[in-house]
Amino acid sequence: MNVLRDNQVKEITNIMLK
Repeated sequence: MNVLRDNQVKEITNIMLK
């Protein structure tokens, strides 16, 4: 159950990629 963590990581990665 690492959906919440995955979601946060995805958001952080998106911000870093921007």
